[in-house]
Amino acid sequence: MKTILAIILLLLSPVLLLSQERNKEPLKIGLQTHVSVFSYTYRGYLIPNVEINAGKGRLSIGPTILIATNIGSVLSKGPKLTGFNLTYKYFPNPTADKFSLFFNGELQAQRITEKWKANALDINTGDYVEFGYQITEYILEYSLGYGFSYWLTPDFFLLQGVGAGVYYSILMEDERGSGSSKAENFDYRGYHDVGFAWSVKFGMGFKL
Repeated sequence: MKTILAIILLLLSPVLLLSQERNKEPLKIGLQTHVSVFSYTYRGYLIPNVEINAGKGRLSIGPTILIATNIGSVLSKGPKLTGFNLTYKYFPNPTADKFSLFFNGELQAQRITEKWKANALDINTGDYVEFGYQITEYILEYSLGYGFSYWLTPDFFLLQGVGAGVYYSILMEDERGSGSSKAENFDYRGYHDVGFAWSVKFGMGFKL
């Protein structure tokens, strides 16, 4: 995952330099909370990001850090890096001083791994043996939405947004140890492979 993020940032570096040369405006850095909801389940993230100018809009990219969920036990050891978020915000009135409306398209890609242990009866010895499962979920989300940003000072702003879209999820199963049955019975997600999702986010940012 770190390699993927490094490649994305490397590919975007010429765009960063070109944007700064053309627009003569500083970069923006930000931190936002993002909640994705699928059916009756949710995941909450922190997303630190960097924004650059892109015409009348702003293009931002940053890692997704999973901090809250009601799915499985993936957070038993604390927050974890799961993927990246790429967002384009279009501002109908980019010269607004304080309050700005924006429309956005958002792509989020993640790799989330669940691990757990259990006991199974060995029919040959009559003893219980410990085994483990590891299931990795790859999930891709795409959504459209809108929001507002408000500049509290010339260098500091707040933002809020909502969105709706679709997701695609696939599980990769990996049995660890012996004496266990197939892992497809351990689909912990609570939602289908493909479906609709909605999201809400709050954030803040600074000019560099």
